[in-house]
Amino acid sequence: MEKIVLTLISWYFGILSRINPKVGAEQAIKLFQRPRRIPLKKREQKFYDTWSSFQLKSEDGIIHCYEKGDSTNPLIIMVHGWDSNAGSISGIANKLIEEGYYVVTFDLPAHGKSMVKYTNLLKSSKAMKVVLEHLKPYGTPSIISHSFGSAVTSYTLEQTQFQVNQLVYLTTPNSLYWVFQEFQRMISLGDASFKILLDKGKQMIGEPIQNLVIADRIHNLKFEHLTFIHDFYDKILPYENSKIMHERLSNSTLITLEHAGHYRMLWNDEVYEHVTKIINEVYKAEPVV
Repeated sequence: MEKIVLTLISWYFGILSRINPKVGAEQAIKLFQRPRRIPLKKREQKFYDTWSSFQLKSEDGIIHCYEKGDSTNPLIIMVHGWDSNAGSISGIANKLIEEGYYVVTFDLPAHGKSMVKYTNLLKSSKAMKVVLEHLKPYGTPSIISHSFGSAVTSYTLEQTQFQVNQLVYLTTPNSLYWVFQEFQRMISLGDASFKILLDKGKQMIGEPIQNLVIADRIHNLKFEHLTFIHDFYDKILPYENSKIMHERLSNSTLITLEHAGHYRMLWNDEVYEHVTKIINEVYKAEPVV
């Protein structure tokens, strides 16, 4: 069914963007900013049923946040990816709670329980900034993020210069322009509409989309160490993204997986082991209880 829908969307934008590039771009930018509302899986629903929740106010509406563990223990913040929800990373989160950490996560705008329909890198970053400011009294956190959530994390930390202990990127985009190009290819958007789309993106972000290359700016972030965990055969985000960033940093580690997938990695025992080991090695001088 998804292939049929994508074919119809591609056919529609392929024709519209060539007949009326401006209208094609206007409709494309709406589609680009609207994540799919995928029904919750049982393990994601269990997360929403069992974790404590709280809400924070932002300029883009209510941010739904979730917490578990002893708040006097080291803080771990988790950021989910596009087309996803806070429950998608609960497998890793629950392992960290078992290890004695205090874990906080949240639904990005237009995801999970968020009531807004549209979001983008800037809106998601603003939401994350609100969460970080709220959690400041709990001390310097470590952050674990997945996919789009890693881009949000990078952009937020660069914009705020918020101090972080450990970063763990469970895959990451690199070039925002590449993301736009992939979107153009996916919906068969004409070149004239694509140029207008890039201009609209520039207006939203405040700088040319071509400038947003995380590898070129990741040294601006304040963190002790960054670990990339990426499947060599990832079909959603190229492994090369993590490899390039790792090579640009002196304080990073690259862990290469094979056939763990892009989304499946979030429920992978090998990933659980890597993440808990990384976090435990950081805090072992001050054991969590």
